[in-house]
Amino acid sequence: MKKLIGFLFLSMILILTACGSDTPKATNEASDAKPEAKEPVNAEKEVSKNLKIGDSATIDDVTVTINKVAITDERNEFEEVTPERAVLIDFTVENNTDADYPVGMDFSFYVDGKKVESMAVGNVTFDAISAGRSMDGQVAYPADGEKLELEFKPMMHIGNEKYIFDIEL
Repeated sequence: MKKLIGFLFLSMILILTACGSDTPKATNEASDAKPEAKEPVNAEKEVSKNLKIGDSATIDDVTVTINKVAITDERNEFEEVTPERAVLIDFTVENNTDADYPVGMDFSFYVDGKKVESMAVGNVTFDAISAGRSMDGQVAYPADGEKLELEFKPMMHIGNEKYIFDIEL
């Protein structure tokens, strides 16, 4: 159910974004300015790795801190995947922007380099934070593997910047 709500929210944002106009407005002024250099298509992604539990990462005035990671025995009987091991990640998000910020779609979790979907376990967080405020949240993932990484990139971020937290149990 929470995946459906997240999907609907994301779909709504994409539809509203697609309805916007990116056509430049005509002006009567002559311009001597040189065109801006565009970023090359194959530009290297900006990735900060090797953050640990307790570290903070900030992108676009949104700061996330991974507070705690624990193995959980809790499972949702309606989940398609029933892993042997699952992690519950406690985090804090600080919204230092001037607008409300949606929380819940900012993380990707990788097990041995393969992306896995979140689990509806614990107090899964899909919410919004008012400007200048913070909140605590939780997210759970299957963790049947050796190398566990949590990737943080705000859902509304346009650039390639992201942070990777190494998850050690």
